[in-house]
Amino acid sequence: MRAFCAIGLAAVLLAVGAPGPALRAAETVTVRAGEHPGFSRLVFDWSRPAKVKLEQSNGQARLIFDRPGALSAARVLRDLPPGVRGLTAEGSGDRLTVVVAIAPDAKLRLLEVDSSTVLDVMRPDTA
Repeated sequence: MRAFCAIGLAAVLLAVGAPGPALRAAETVTVRAGEHPGFSRLVFDWSRPAKVKLEQSNGQARLIFDRPGALSAARVLRDLPPGVRGLTAEGSGDRLTVVVAIAPDAKLRLLEVDSSTVLDVMRPDTA
């Protein structure tokens, strides 16, 4: 009987799938913003360093992080810094993609500092 139960449990796990990364609770990523001479800055604070890829096209900057996350950005969204027109998040299982609406000709700078990812949006007259 025990062998039958073990085989039945194994069959259920194979059919349903064992819990994977997509089922883990997404980490909360706090977003901060600031205005500096010549640029605006968005900071994404993770609990540990995250790898990120930056893509820019058609007035959008896409930050593709290597793991899932949930943005905590209410304060930033209430008062977007100059040069930033919007901010949205797209979750896709094992990663987080943040889309930042910017001017089509904006210049960007990406920095990784400890467990924070920093996106600078340069003002056109200073880039």
